[in-house]
Amino acid sequence: MVVGGLFLLVAVLPVLTLAGLIRLTSPGPALFTQQRIGQYGRPFTLYKLRTMRQDAEAQLADVLDGAVGVYYKPKADPG
Repeated sequence: MVVGGLFLLVAVLPVLTLAGLIRLTSPGPALFTQQRIGQYGRPFTLYKLRTMRQDAEAQLADVLDGAVGVYYKPKADPG
């Protein structure tokens, strides 16, 4: 039981450290959540550590001059 607890602590410690650093260096939550469409068209919530500005999705259209495609890609992008 103790060995399992220590293993879990060692496995989770880097994630907790990163989350703490995100919270210390920028405002907003450390976790980014987003609704996505999964298998068979069912929506699910994605959780990940935030690696961008808190309001990055809201500013995307401004950064790309309003030319945002379906997958957050500029419409004029040839690839």
